[in-house]
This record gives sequence, structure tokens and C-alpha cells, in this order.
Amino acid sequence: MAALSVTRRGLPVELFAPSDSWAGRVRYAAVAPVGAAGKGLGDMADTSTIAPGTSPVPSDRPGAPAGRGAAGLRKRVAPWLPAVAAYAAIVAMLLDTGTPVADVARYTLYVGWGLVLPGTLVYRALRGAPHTLVEDLALGATTGLMLEIPAWALFSLAGGQRWLWLWPLLVVVPFVAVPGLRRHWRVSSYRRPSLGWSWAMAGIAVFFVGYVYVTYFRQNEPIPAGADGAWYHIDLMYMLSMVGEAKHHFPIHNPQIVSEPLNYHWFSYAHMAGASLISGVDTPIVFFRLASPVFCVLAVLTLAVAGWRVSGKQWVGALAAMLTFVVGELTLSDMSWGQFGGAVAYMVWSSHSMAYSWSITFALMALVVGLLRAGPAELSYGRGGWALLVLFSVGAVGSKSTVVPVLLGGVALAGLAHLLTRRRIDRRLMAIGAVLVAATLFATVVIYRFATHGLNFGVLAIIKAYADVVPARSAWRHAFVYGFVTAMYLVFFFIRLAGIAVLARLGRPWGQREWFLLGAVLAGAGATLFMVHGSLAQNFFVRSGFAFGAVLSAMGFAALVERYRVTPRTLVAVFAAVGAGVWVIALGLRHEGLHQPTLHMRVMDGIAYYVLALAAAIAIGAVVWLVVLRRRWKGVAAVTLLGTLLLAGVPALVLDGWDHTKVPPRWYHSHVSVEEATAARWLRDNLGRDEVIATNQHCLPEMSKPGRCFSTSFWLSAYSERRQLVGSWFYAPRMVEIAAKLQTSNPPFWDQQMYEDNEIVFTAPTAERVGNLVSRYGVHWLVVDRAQGRESADLANFADLRFSSGPIAIYRIR
Repeated sequence: MAALSVTRRGLPVELFAPSDSWAGRVRYAAVAPVGAAGKGLGDMADTSTIAPGTSPVPSDRPGAPAGRGAAGLRKRVAPWLPAVAAYAAIVAMLLDTGTPVADVARYTLYVGWGLVLPGTLVYRALRGAPHTLVEDLALGATTGLMLEIPAWALFSLAGGQRWLWLWPLLVVVPFVAVPGLRRHWRVSSYRRPSLGWSWAMAGIAVFFVGYVYVTYFRQNEPIPAGADGAWYHIDLMYMLSMVGEAKHHFPIHNPQIVSEPLNYHWFSYAHMAGASLISGVDTPIVFFRLASPVFCVLAVLTLAVAGWRVSGKQWVGALAAMLTFVVGELTLSDMSWGQFGGAVAYMVWSSHSMAYSWSITFALMALVVGLLRAGPAELSYGRGGWALLVLFSVGAVGSKSTVVPVLLGGVALAGLAHLLTRRRIDRRLMAIGAVLVAATLFATVVIYRFATHGLNFGVLAIIKAYADVVPARSAWRHAFVYGFVTAMYLVFFFIRLAGIAVLARLGRPWGQREWFLLGAVLAGAGATLFMVHGSLAQNFFVRSGFAFGAVLSAMGFAALVERYRVTPRTLVAVFAAVGAGVWVIALGLRHEGLHQPTLHMRVMDGIAYYVLALAAAIAIGAVVWLVVLRRRWKGVAAVTLLGTLLLAGVPALVLDGWDHTKVPPRWYHSHVSVEEATAARWLRDNLGRDEVIATNQHCLPEMSKPGRCFSTSFWLSAYSERRQLVGSWFYAPRMVEIAAKLQTSNPPFWDQQMYEDNEIVFTAPTAERVGNLVSRYGVHWLVVDRAQGRESADLANFADLRFSSGPIAIYRIR
């Protein structure tokens, strides 16, 4: 395939020859640009269709003549159909779960006005030469997420939360008034992705949001409405309470303990609070319905465009997004409880901070590689890229604490490789590392205030839970069990990254790009294997780093396809056959009952059975190839083998969603009745935002036992959006550290005087005790949960009953 660039009306236009067919375009896009090995990252530039001295402007750029009549109209409309179809599908899911049409419309306007518009303008001004429209919009929206946080903080400090919807004007007005900035309103020199790529992105995004629809939307009512109330994952109530706190206060405090600052990665909750304030949509609707689709779509698009920029091939980005958000782990059942967890399954809805951090992480991936690139300016970031690096680095440390350590691991390995091969230190790597370290120090001092949140060193702690189930065994058997469980974990989680080994074998000598990506995924995996946390939070390291390996693995698959010149038609056939094959294996194993998880080492059986079945299928395929086909179609065989390893987890998310809907939510869930939610919402509607509540509601009945208070009941602060003097304390960062030191899940509240002052007002109130609650703590409202203890009859002498709903009674101190 050859290409010729000519000039028409002063603009470069690409002419393809000898074929302009779909297959020809895909084959052409898959060919790696030729560059001298060992010249840094500049040889990654996709410049094979650019004439010397011209900029990469495709013939079908916006503004170019598109033809007349129906054919021209179809050509103009076709590129937008995937986005329209994806949006329609996502809206249909939201409407099916009872989301009001008006809320969907208002939130759509918010995303456009509050994120995409200001973020895209700033991103265009800083990113250097344009690449694609989808990149500007995806990374622009991510930039908008970063700009929104300081805007929300400033408006909140001034008490002007109701005026937060005006903050985009701080960006829009300068871009209208300053002549040098006006050019960023319209860009005409974009590359245009293929229509197949666009539809692939739409399909991946809809699939991923569909998984959330099944496992999250359909399982959680924003507000309990039925006679039986609703069950919620404990963490969801806690996270919703933080959104309510951020909606009304800055600096943010722990909403259950009014005196305790929230030393936590809280940016995602501030974003949802700002989204509610700007859009006017109720906080639970934002949290349980509208925020997640935006996180998911942004994650898919940013990873796809980052993979495109990093590799120079658009379909590498698409495959990386597929490996991350469509293909799951080697599992045959529900993953919501698993010790090993998954890259995206379960986490996408149970940890909003994880989902929020993905687009920021992938933007940093593109930025770091772009800043290291030594080649043509059209694929590298200029000086403005350093400003974006600072912005996204600060955003990363505030969105998820595991992101920057992963990036630092990538930078460290890239620097080491550069030092060993070039005998010198790359100053750009040092500068990038300095920015990341500075962001980490900023977060440690300002955001986390030196809190460790109970994270400590622990060698193979994630393996230990399975391997030590039967402690009485010989040293040899002990070593074998640890080896077996570790091997199953590595296969379970990382089989999708098999393309990395192929890239190392077939690719040209690695540069900083490859070592950076490898270092990031190794840092994430290493931190997960050698750190320990009481709530398995060490898993977030590997989740933060996994996509770096997905891009590298996709590059390896691309190298294999190019090596054997496998046609797109053959690739489609291979993917279809492999996908059908792994489904047959998975369904067969489930039919035999080999998929049921248990909370002990037998859970390894499901992974082991799947591995054995895959190995048998591959062996049979190898025999057929050697005996029947007599070594013909070597390239197809190699691509099929690698494709089988990459796509082996295709059934995982579907089966996880299916099983998730079949199991009643009880374990690690809290029940919220309609009466409880009604009382909490009454508090939200009738109390000033700075009011503090005293309550006797501390324990989660579903998980507490006599003499053991499991203090994780968060529904009151979640739905009231008001602070408590002493509510449930177990998730407070200070308490997490105390529990880790004491190795207990039932530590007492650390300030016993405050706790006793709170409790005695309900059990033995006097004028002095009630007055102390008002003068010392500023409490004027009392909330009694009679299911956890009835109030003293004397309380009526000092407070007036203002509202009651079921077991909840609300008093106002006179």
C-alpha cells in the first residue's frame, strides 16, 4: 500500500493507491512507520502518509468538500452515528431504571457546559498540534474534571455553591475576548479515525456501561421506595455521604465525625457534588445513575486515544480498551467478593474514585510518552504539555492514591533502561519524575496529611488468605501451595498481557515508551503482591497499572499481525472463532458446576479448571495444525494462539453480571427502610447546611453482634447530607490506621469523652448535659434510632419532637 500527498487549495490531501477499500485502509493503518532503531520515541510517529514539510491533514477533514446530494449527506452524517447510537443506548438504560428524562437532559447539558467546553478549550491551548477530535473531546473533558475541582473549592469557600454553574465563564470569557485564544474554538486539521474504529469505541463503551447497568443501576434504587426498603453495599452509603459533605462544605470533613478532617482521595466526590450543584439533579440520582456512565465512557475513550498516541496506530488503542473494559479475568462466576478482585469488574461501581481516576491515569500515560517523544511535533506535546502534566498529576493524587506510584514505577524503569543502554540520564525523564514526586508530596502533606490509611508492607499477603487455609503441612507442601496459588493468580489476572512477550520477541529494540509502560504495570502488580491492607485496598495498585500493560500487549498483537501480514477479514474470523470457543469452554465448565466460589482455597479450582480446559483446547488446535494443515497458515495459527490468550476472559464480565443479579444482596450490605430515608431527607430539607446532628445510631445491625458494634452504618449522613457529632466511625482514616495496628475490626471510638457526651444525652439527659452538647459542640438537633436504643422519657423536658418516621425520631433542643 502506497500513499501520495498532494496539495489542493493550499491544503495537503492524501491519495491512497492502489486501493481505497475498507480492507486496504485497515491494512494501511496497521503498518508501523519505519524509523531508525534506537532514536528514542520519535520513530513511533504515524507519518507514513505525510509529505515532507506538510502537516497531517486528511482528505476528509472537517470543512473539506464532502460532495453533494444524498451521498455527501451520508458522508457527513456517518462519522457521528456511532456517538449518537452509543448515547441513545446509554440513555435507554438510564430511562429503564427510572431516571427522569429531565435529569438526563440537565446532566447532559452539565457535561457539555461544565466539563467538555471549558476543558477542551484549555486542552487545545496547551496540547500543541491537534491530533483527532475525539482526543480533544475526551482529554478535554478530563481537563474539565481537573479544572472543576479548584473552581468548586473557591466557590465553596466563598459560600457561593449556588453560583457554581457560572465557573466555566472563567474559561469561556478569555477564549472569547483574547484574540490569540479565539482560534481554539475551531480546529480544522484533525486526523479522522476510521468508521470501524468509531463503531468499535461505541460498542466497547455501551458494553461497559451495560455491565454497570446490570450490576449497579438495576440493583440500587437512588432512594428506597418499596415497602421492603432497599439493600446497599456499605461502601456506597459511605461514598454517598462524602458527596453530600462536599456539596455543602470545604474543607471537607468526615461527615460522620464532625471534628475529623477527611484525609482521603476525595476529588471524585467533589466532582459529583459539583455536578449536582450545577445540573440541579438530586445527589442520589447523580451518584446512583448519572456519574458512572460519564466515568465509563471517558475511561474507554481516553485509553483508546492514549493507546493510539502511544503506539501510532489507532486500532492498538481500540484493542487496549477492549482488553481492559470488555475482556475480564479467568473467572467463571461473580467477582464481587473475591480476594483477587479484577481490573474493572465490581470496582467500577463499588469504588467511584477508581472509575473517576481512569481517564486521568490514561491522560497521564499519553502525556508522559508525548513529552518523551523526540520526533515530529505533530505527535508530541509542546511546552504546554508540561502544564498539563502538572495539572493531571495533582488531579491524579487527589483522585486515587495508587495512580502516581504506578507512574513513578514506569518512569523509574524507563530511566534505568535509558541509563544502561545510553550511559546517560534523560533530563526529560528526570523532569517528569520530579513533577510526579512533587505531586505526591503535595498530596501527602495537604490532602492525606501523612495518613497511611492502614496500608503496610506484607509479602504475598493477597496470596496468604488462600494458601494458609490449612496451616499444618510440611515445608515442601507449603511451598507448593504458595507456588500454585501465586501461579493461578498471575494467570487469572495477567493472561491478557501475553502480547507483551510477543512484542519483546518481535518488536524492534525497546525505547523509553515500552519500558515506561512495562514499568507501570510491574509497579502496580508488585505493590499489590507486596503490600497489605485490611480491606484489600492493595488491589488498587494493579488496577491503576493494568491498562499500561494492555496497551503494551495490544502493541505486541499488532506486531504479530504485521509480521505475518494477516488480513482484517482473517482477524475478524479469528476473533469470532476464539470468542465462541472460550464461551463454549466457560459454559461447559459452569454446566458441570465447576464455577461456584467459596471463601477458602477451593476458589482456585475454578481458575485451574479453566486453565486446564484452555490448555487442552490449545493442544488440540496445535495437533490439528501440525497433522491436518501440515504447518500451513503459520501466521494465522500464531495470531489465533495469541488471540486465545488475550480473549480468554471474554465471558467474565457477562457471567459476573448474570450471577450478580441472582444472589440477594446481604453480605456486607446495609438495609435502609423508606421510613429511615424519609427522616434523613427531612433533615436535608429543613436543617441549615452547617447544622450538626447528634445521634445514637452507630452500629450496622446486619453485621453487629451482642457486645460487638460493627460501626459502618452510613445511611443517615448519606441521605441527610448533614454532619454528625459521632456517627459511625470505622471508615474514618484515623480509625482505619488504629484497626490496622490493633489487627481488629471492632476498635472503640478514639475520643471517649466526646462519645460519652453524645450518648448520655439520649439515655440520661439533664439541663447541664444538654447544654454542654449545645455550647461545646454546636449541636441543636438529636436523631434517635429506636431500633438501637430508645431515648429517655426526660428528653422531652429539654427538646421538642419535630418529626418521626418509623423507628426514627428527630428532636430540636430548646
